[in-house]
Parts: sequence; C-alpha cells; structure tokens
Amino acid sequence: MMTRIVGEVMTGEVVEARRETPAGELARLLDRHRIGGLPVLDHDDKVVGVVARADLAGRRARCTAAEVMSTPAVTVHPEQRVAPRRG
Repeated sequence: MMTRIVGEVMTGEVVEARRETPAGELARLLDRHRIGGLPVLDHDDKVVGVVARADLAGRRARCTAAEVMSTPAVTVHPEQRVAPRRG
C-alpha cells in the first residue's frame, strides 16, 4: 500500500472566512461553493475555528463566524502522512 501525505490529497484553493464574517455571508459561501464547511482565519491568517453548515442552523443572519464556529480547529501539516483507510 502506497503511503500518501496530506499535501497530495488536500484542496489547493480553500474558501475561508474571518471572525467578523456575518452568518448570512457564511451561508452564501457554503452554498455558492457547494461545500459543507470552511475555516475561520484570524488577522495573521491562522486557522482559529471551523464553520460547518450545521453551525448556522437556527442562527440569525447578523451573528458572526466568531459566534458560531467550532474551536479550536484541528489542523495538520501538509507533510504529515495520511492514515490508511480501515475496513
């Protein structure tokens, strides 16, 4: 079995949000790009959280990514190995 690294399987162009991005815009980004979630970046472009479609359910359009994101975000380096599939 060939070992792969994260950089070989990850998405190159990532749709992202900022802490202050309104929930309405988050929903539009998810719909427009047909994705289930997106990272939330701070002013240094570090991932501080993740917003998934489910995080927006029942939320008012004026709340922000900082208010709905899951945190802390778990990230990996592109050089890390991808775990083999089980089963």
